[in-house]
Amino acid sequence: MRYTAAVDHDLCQGHGQCQEVAPAYFEVRDDGFAYVLREVDSAEGLERVQDAASRCPAEAISITRVDSNGGV
Repeated sequence: MRYTAAVDHDLCQGHGQCQEVAPAYFEVRDDGFAYVLREVDSAEGLERVQDAASRCPAEAISITRVDSNGGV
């Protein structure tokens, strides 16, 4: 199974917890918002992204399962 993460920029406050926990998946850019760098494609990656989401003080990260046809 594959998953995708998303950052709600209406909620994101740029704390950087996601980047600290999962730097392969998140990056806080100069505009002060976190961005998703790539799709989650492994069990280890999913664990890191879930950890990042749980540590986000603004609860701005969501994770969605992508089905085999590419839809959610």
